[in-house]
Amino acid sequence: MLRPFNLQGIESKTKKHLSWFYGFLEPVIE
Repeated sequence: MLRPFNLQGIESKTKKHLSWFYGFLEPVIE
């Protein structure tokens, strides 16, 4: 099972990946 601090670490990494992903998609969508 994941502990809260591990979950926070994964969440921050996911947010970084999502921000990069949206930064890549934005010019493609427009």
